[in-house]
Amino acid sequence: QISLQYERDGSFRHTCGGTLIAANWVMTAAHCISKSRTYQVVLGEYDMSTREGPEQRIPVNSEDIFVHPKWLSFCAACGNDIALMKLQRPAALSAEVQVARLPPAGTVLPNGHPCVLSGWGLLTS
Repeated sequence: QISLQYERDGSFRHTCGGTLIAANWVMTAAHCISKSRTYQVVLGEYDMSTREGPEQRIPVNSEDIFVHPKWLSFCAACGNDIALMKLQRPAALSAEVQVARLPPAGTVLPNGHPCVLSGWGLLTS
């Protein structure tokens, strides 16, 4: 789980989550991306209210953000809500930072197959 952050008024603010799919590539949702913003990815974060120490902050060049060509911002229900971001440098993999283990391309998982999701939301409301 990465924290996608955008720059505003001289500091970076969390906007969305994402997944490290290779040492230098992140997958996130297209609705999280605005071409007018400057982004960084934070990896190894546990509590966004404090810096624990192992976090990695890696900038993303705007020309290295690829939103699905069929994404329609005015029609989220139409699908294709995906974007890829190439990091300026590869993440340093560690116990805290790992590449997601995805099934091989073309794999169709059976109904009821267990999957793990992560996010930055509240555990209780």
